[in-house]
Amino acid sequence: MRLVANRYELGPTLGTGGFATVYRARDKTTNEAVAIKVIATALFKGLAADDDIAERFRREALAVSQLRSPNVVRVFDFGKDETEGLYLVMELVDGVTLEPSRLGRVLLTHEVFRAARALLAGLAEAHASTIVHRDIKPANIIVPNGIAGLADLKILDFGIARSERRAQLDAEAGVPLTRESRLTIGTPAYMAPELLIGDESTPASDVYAAGLVLYELLGHTLLFPERAAREQLTARTQTSPSLVGRVPAPLDELLGKMLQRDPALRFADASEALTALVNMETAPIDIDEFAASIGRPAGDFAAPPAPGSKPSLRKSTMPPGSISVMPTGALSGLRVARLDEDPIVAFRTSLHALDLAMLDALGRRERDNDVGRTARAVVLALRLEIDAAAALLEPLRGRSAIARGAAKSILAPRARVATHAKMLRGLVDDDPWLEEINLELGQLFVAIEAALCGPAAMARCLMRADRVLARSHAPSSSRMTLSLAQIALSAGTRAAYAEGKKTWDALVSTEPRGEQSPLVTIIRSLLLGPLAFRTDDHAARASFEHAGNLGAQTGATLFEARSLSSLGGMLVEVPGRFEQGRAALERVTALLLHADAPSLEHLAAHNRGVALVVERQFASAARQFRRAREVAAGEVTMELELLSGSEEVQARLAAGDFDEARAVAKRLEVARSLKVAPREAMIVAIACALVRVLDDGVAVARADLGAAISTYQDARDTLLLAKALDLIFASASGEEVDWLARAAELHRTAEEHGYAPFYWFEATRAFVARLPDEKLRDAAIHAVDRLLVLLGSPKAQT
Repeated sequence: MRLVANRYELGPTLGTGGFATVYRARDKTTNEAVAIKVIATALFKGLAADDDIAERFRREALAVSQLRSPNVVRVFDFGKDETEGLYLVMELVDGVTLEPSRLGRVLLTHEVFRAARALLAGLAEAHASTIVHRDIKPANIIVPNGIAGLADLKILDFGIARSERRAQLDAEAGVPLTRESRLTIGTPAYMAPELLIGDESTPASDVYAAGLVLYELLGHTLLFPERAAREQLTARTQTSPSLVGRVPAPLDELLGKMLQRDPALRFADASEALTALVNMETAPIDIDEFAASIGRPAGDFAAPPAPGSKPSLRKSTMPPGSISVMPTGALSGLRVARLDEDPIVAFRTSLHALDLAMLDALGRRERDNDVGRTARAVVLALRLEIDAAAALLEPLRGRSAIARGAAKSILAPRARVATHAKMLRGLVDDDPWLEEINLELGQLFVAIEAALCGPAAMARCLMRADRVLARSHAPSSSRMTLSLAQIALSAGTRAAYAEGKKTWDALVSTEPRGEQSPLVTIIRSLLLGPLAFRTDDHAARASFEHAGNLGAQTGATLFEARSLSSLGGMLVEVPGRFEQGRAALERVTALLLHADAPSLEHLAAHNRGVALVVERQFASAARQFRRAREVAAGEVTMELELLSGSEEVQARLAAGDFDEARAVAKRLEVARSLKVAPREAMIVAIACALVRVLDDGVAVARADLGAAISTYQDARDTLLLAKALDLIFASASGEEVDWLARAAELHRTAEEHGYAPFYWFEATRAFVARLPDEKLRDAAIHAVDRLLVLLGSPKAQT
């Protein structure tokens, strides 16, 4: 077995080129798979004396290792092995290179925009750190999961020890071989014009190369179609390409500036290009192209009716508020027997029953009006086909209350930022759709949003619930659901769960049995589950399982993924249920593989991190929490970013990765000066206090933690974590502690705010076991163990 640095076991070759060979390898320390680039010393001996490759390798590896963009492959380690040569240890990314032949087809315009955003975001961080890539090309950009992973593409190989002799380049460009032979970094086919004539690489050079890569994704090969292939490099140094009529708008504007011959007329760096991309009109989705790309008839996405046309206004043949249903064999729910003549009633009853087939049928029957198109969009959203749903709703946003309601409540909260902005552009927060839409349908939309979003969108959901409830006092299943939502979103305590269940049972007893539809049952379960979490494990588990089963049976993947994410995250903490929880999380991962729903991606990644902490795989857990943090940072909410970031800090401390824990904690501390919820502010304070033990000692850490406890009394279950950590600090520093009194206080806190996750204490114990001060270490371990017994940890009792 070949070893590098006595730590990395080399496996099969992943690729070769230039001076380097890349291997799949195993890190013996963490038992994790990595990629390692090895540059044999013998390969660069004898090259030009003024180009010290080894020194440049060291300098650039150090710089790149500091980058934290999710669109840049992480560098974990680098150095020189006496036998193998220079080496660079990187994140292992399975995927394909960013080129049509590897992705399976040329990309549509909106897909190129998605790739451009990710590519420019990764380069922007590098340029902000004064790092120039020098060799942007498809082979250096990896896309996980094919076209579905465009937003997650990763840039690798930042010009480290990647060189070619100047003479070779001159020959390819048709330049006489008379100039001094020296080393130039890059690949000629993707070089900016200034590099072809011998100038130095700049951020603008990277922008040009990125423009070429994006241009080729559209299926183009020659930048200058009037020139022969062998003349392309020469033409590049003489003129700027004309893209009008060759590249769809507004992509032609972006690429046109990226591919300017003169660097002064180009974007100065990737950050400037990214800003222009974000600020310009999002690429429209061509319906014919889109339908072909997903294998559906273009007629499924028929153009909206003309502004002056009237929607169908057939009179309902059913009593107001009734639901036409019939039982089915395998599904213990209700199904629509027929579509009502009134399209609104048909929409509402089909949605109540989660009968996606009938919603599809309604969309076909009412394809000439906004109700039918919105019904189709809701079906697509429930199946996690976010892009297709957005394509249907976006043209309706200016005129249809039902379309805006579906976009704001069901689709947009789960769509990516760019999709969300496109659908809702020009609409204000106090958009009157709630006053214009059918009351019962409006109630359903808001109840769905409350159940799917949870506390992260508390303020918005409560505001909309109040507005829709103010319109009617008549009882209905949707009104009951909203009443429960108000309780669920207002608190997270044992008392709130009891109140919520009592309120629901009282309300539901007054309603006809038919009103307890599959949709209302799922919403109820998703609202009660979080309330029961940490207060009644059995009730929470039953709620999430019920919602997940109904979601799977009805084909509503959105509900199934949401339910299983929460169920899996809970079960991995329950003794004897770990495997079941892990299986649920693995299914969620598969369900989200081709989705575009960052809020669900965050929840799934965060809970996978929890599962790995339970298994004491702290290094792997840290990477999952990092993934969750990065998704939340760009697409979801600051609160969720802080939650996952704080868990990442503790996982890294438990794994002994102290430097990275410090770096993440430093980023989180900005929360102290921002207005965030008490729960998230407290979890940040806890993470920072743990790091402070390393650098400033227990006394300073405890003082900071005490200030946080005084400030954030409404921090719910994280208040218990803070008080428990303060007790550990007190005992470890030699203070006389009345354990029974303090334990009683912690139990009171748990009764009021919910029990803390016991896996957190396992990670804390792993961290304190790594403290360099032996006396402090032993005292802290003893304190954690004693606290687990007093709190009734299932593991401590076995």
